Amino acid sequence: PEGCAALEITMSGPLLRFNTDAVVAVTGAHIPITLDGQACAMNTALFVSAGSTLSLGTIAGAGVRSYLCVRG
Repeated sequence: PEGCAALEITMSGPLLRFNTDAVVAVTGAHIPITLDGQACAMNTALFVSAGSTLSLGTIAGAGVRSYLCVRG
């Protein structure tokens, strides 16, 4: 949909600092997710406040790609 973006992640994820509020979701191969140091679940909408840091670790288990979708 318009106003939405996605990032394909292969094997290891980024560390992202958000300049504006956003809603994100991560799907695909299992990857550890932390928001400001707190573990978060995959396949669910997460509210990210401006100034927050989202970290995606290294993919574990089956698959090599995860997807970070962003609205905001």
